[in-house]
Amino acid sequence: MKFELGKGELNTRVLSELANTPRNDFKISSDTWQRLETFRAIIDKAAKGSEQVYGINTGFGFLANKKIPID
Repeated sequence: MKFELGKGELNTRVLSELANTPRNDFKISSDTWQRLETFRAIIDKAAKGSEQVYGINTGFGFLANKKIPID
């Protein structure tokens, strides 16, 4: 199966085929890489910041108000 993330539809059928096919022609489009880098910068900034962001620099569930140290 040939698939490029960021182009075409990513649905459960495609995910299942990607997960269950040993050899896939899987690529990530350059536009998608750029968006991932942008989102990563946002997450890194939030993780280092003093404001609590659920699941980024806090725990989950009952630990949602527990800030996780940057180190």
